[in-house]
Amino acid sequence: MTEPTKEYGARIRVKLTEDILPGPVLSKAELEAHLNEALGVGSPESPIVSLTVSDPSDTRSRRR
Repeated sequence: MTEPTKEYGARIRVKLTEDILPGPVLSKAELEAHLNEALGVGSPESPIVSLTVSDPSDTRSRRR
């Protein structure tokens, strides 16, 4: 298998439901920290270089 010659970016949207989240309900910052740790974001072994969490009910964060 040959090494890739360029990098690509991907955006993966996941609907986080109560059955896959740790309880009790986490704040946006707590959830982001939990996912960063669980997925090993930024570690040399992880293909994930960054992660952000958005709240779909927060209308201020939506683009117009």
